[in-house]
Amino acid sequence: MPPERPAEMSDQSATGASAAASYFFALYPYVFASGDLTEWSALSSETCEYCQNVRRSVEDQTARGVVGEGAEITIESAEGIEVAPGETYAADLVVVQAPSFEVTKDGERVPDGDGGRFQIHVALGWESGWVVRAIDAARA
Repeated sequence: MPPERPAEMSDQSATGASAAASYFFALYPYVFASGDLTEWSALSSETCEYCQNVRRSVEDQTARGVVGEGAEITIESAEGIEVAPGETYAADLVVVQAPSFEVTKDGERVPDGDGGRFQIHVALGWESGWVVRAIDAARA
């Protein structure tokens, strides 16, 4: 089951943008562990390069018969910003990500990422619901 959507995501506001961005990153370990891209795709703009790269990575893992493990995300801070009222928003997050692994069919755990602390800027739009348009992430 994907993480539960926060109620604040129904708000077309800076608070809603912050909740949507936080939820989007809560989905990250879930999509790699499950291969289920339903919620990720519902929130991802076709023009979001980061979003599409994650999609391709999950599809690649599924095709190779491996699943992701770890990569849990802890949100240290999240601030929403209203850029163009009712239309364009942003959110600035500081997150800590646990190390990640690929688990093969044989149960072998192969390190896949070190994790770390990241500063993330998320560009969002409201199109009858939240859509992630772009993500810029850097180690913090």
